[in-house]
Amino acid sequence: MMPGLLAVAISFFSFFVVQVVLFNLFTIKRRFQALVGMWFCLSVLYGFLFAIFQHRLPVNWLASTRIETIVSFLNGATLYLLLFLVYCCFYFTDHSLTVAFAIEFDARGSMTRDDLKQRFPYDAMLEQRLADLIANQYVRRDGGAYQLAPKGRCFVAVLGTLKNFLKLEPGG
Repeated sequence: MMPGLLAVAISFFSFFVVQVVLFNLFTIKRRFQALVGMWFCLSVLYGFLFAIFQHRLPVNWLASTRIETIVSFLNGATLYLLLFLVYCCFYFTDHSLTVAFAIEFDARGSMTRDDLKQRFPYDAMLEQRLADLIANQYVRRDGGAYQLAPKGRCFVAVLGTLKNFLKLEPGG
């Protein structure tokens, strides 16, 4: 179990450092695709580190059978994936109006509805959201109308079904 945990810790720390450096040096338009690409590349690092640790750590830290080694590797890989997914949830909170409102309240102490309307103009936010959906190929524009693209239909099929199954509220 220990080789997997050590490999995950180093791989995820490396992922975080690479992400911070790249996103500060370059303007990344497709952030999620960049994060996934980095995660996949550093998954190779995870496998490499696991193999090194499997041969270099004290014997009492290692799995005793081949099956235990495979389970240890898969546990670490699963943990690495889960850390990535949780990180993405936190990273992409910039699209949450609730979080944006809370940050503004914290910075300013209090705000009136008019203050909020000035800080978060509806038309500008709507345009940015639509631009994001188009750039990520979820929606396409046909003249003055917008419609789901194939990727958007797939997204809605999966998440819409899940949302209905969990009986989530309209905004949830």
